[in-house]
Amino acid sequence: MKALLLKRNQKCIKLASELNRYYDVGLKFIKIRSNDGNERNDVISNPLNWWLKIGQILYLTLAGIALNIFSILAISSACE
Repeated sequence: MKALLLKRNQKCIKLASELNRYYDVGLKFIKIRSNDGNERNDVISNPLNWWLKIGQILYLTLAGIALNIFSILAISSACE
């Protein structure tokens, strides 16, 4: 039982530190190069692609959570 609690606590600490790194870095390193060659800060045009290419390398656990969220279908239907 203690081993299970210790393992769970280690996972929580790892996720918390990864989340803190993500928040600390923010979107500072996202630079978009415009047609005229100038760099500017911008939003991510394709978040799924960012998590697949960059996020999985930098934030393994958060990327798993993000990809789980992206896998939810965005449809709606009337109640029956």
